Amino acid sequence: MCHGDFHPDNVMLSEGGDPYRVIDWMTGMAGDPAGDMAQSWVILMSGTLPEDTEPAIRMGFETVRESLVEYYIHHYMQLSGITREAIESWMLPVAAARLDEDLPAQERAAQVCSGTNSSVIKVELHIIYTDTTMTE
Repeated sequence: MCHGDFHPDNVMLSEGGDPYRVIDWMTGMAGDPAGDMAQSWVILMSGTLPEDTEPAIRMGFETVRESLVEYYIHHYMQLSGITREAIESWMLPVAAARLDEDLPAQERAAQVCSGTNSSVIKVELHIIYTDTTMTE
């Protein structure tokens, strides 16, 4: 079962009982877990903070973001047995599909510049992003 939109806003924590609950299963589906993980990776690396976030908080967030995402990916790979290569093979289609979503401009721009270490994917996403902004 793939969630399709797994990120921190879709996890509810509780003080007692179960430590957490995953919510918002509207996009839940059967599919390739590597694609689901790639979707989470793109969301986590391109998500933005509200415009009025204090500069110190923004800087702290950006400083730890990549480390937290890398830890999450590594832990996911250990538990699932899925390879980084399998996840990365989904990065371009997932990121391209996300550009078609109704995202704030700041988050769309962040997505083009982050989400993977592959410069080829960044260039391809930039081309896709440029094409979609020219047609709007």
